[in-house]
Amino acid sequence: MIPRQVHDVELFASDIGIGVRAVDTLHVGSTVAPYTGILTNHDYNTDANQHEYVVALQARARGRVKNKLYIDAEEWGTVARFINHSCEPNTEFVEMRHNREVHVMVKATKEINAGVEATVDYGDTWFPHACKTANCRDKIAG
Repeated sequence: MIPRQVHDVELFASDIGIGVRAVDTLHVGSTVAPYTGILTNHDYNTDANQHEYVVALQARARGRVKNKLYIDAEEWGTVARFINHSCEPNTEFVEMRHNREVHVMVKATKEINAGVEATVDYGDTWFPHACKTANCRDKIAG
């Protein structure tokens, strides 16, 4: 079942642009926000343009990966699209299925105290890392 309760978060001016932070403590496993946008099958991996608000889904038919679908939240979406990258994230994207519908939720993987920024690891595909954490992959690689 898809959770209806989404915890209080707010947008704020972070060091690298707009960010999302907790208003109240978010516990491990709690839903921070749904990730919504336009559902498309456009292959962003082959697109030369930078797409900072895209999340890839695995479309499945009878348990096998059929093709890739993407949620593009650049022009339309929730506060989840403003969650910044970190190599030491405190949230993750979770695909949830309800009947035939697929939803992507941002879930807390660590306790996030009030006032603390919510972050997620976007991986290496979309853009360079600028998280400034002690374990930043750019620092380790460079």
